[in-house]
Amino acid sequence: MTTEYIGVQRYYRAAIWLPIALPLVCWLVVRVFGNPVWGILEMAVVALVLSLVYGGIPYAVIAAWATWHTRTFDERALRRFAWRTPLLMLLAFLPYAFVFAALDGDGWIGGLVVFGMGAPYILVLGYAYVALVLGVGLLFSRRRALLTGLTT
Repeated sequence: MTTEYIGVQRYYRAAIWLPIALPLVCWLVVRVFGNPVWGILEMAVVALVLSLVYGGIPYAVIAAWATWHTRTFDERALRRFAWRTPLLMLLAFLPYAFVFAALDGDGWIGGLVVFGMGAPYILVLGYAYVALVLGVGLLFSRRRALLTGLTT
């Protein structure tokens, strides 16, 4: 096992936690400094904080499982797994939506409504995270390939 493999694996396994870490940082910044005043930035921060509130628990379960499950994956397998993660989040959010609706006094139709409202956000934010993680990973891979080429 090479140092490069360990570095790549560590990067992707840490990136699994980005959908928890980034909204948490946004929430802490808002608590300390208040809401941003720019419209588009405020909407993005609110969307990220709400993703932590509504999706944090089911995603934390996925992230914990994925951190363990992917411990032997190579870079290619990690990238393939990343594309499936938003779909796994949909599956994890489904029972959570029903519990959330039941706590509000709604029945199973309320759960479907909560799921229907959350699903587009899960897919959009989920694939935005995947694009960010894979894009940064690609930059690191190209930089590593360039540095390896210069040293040989």
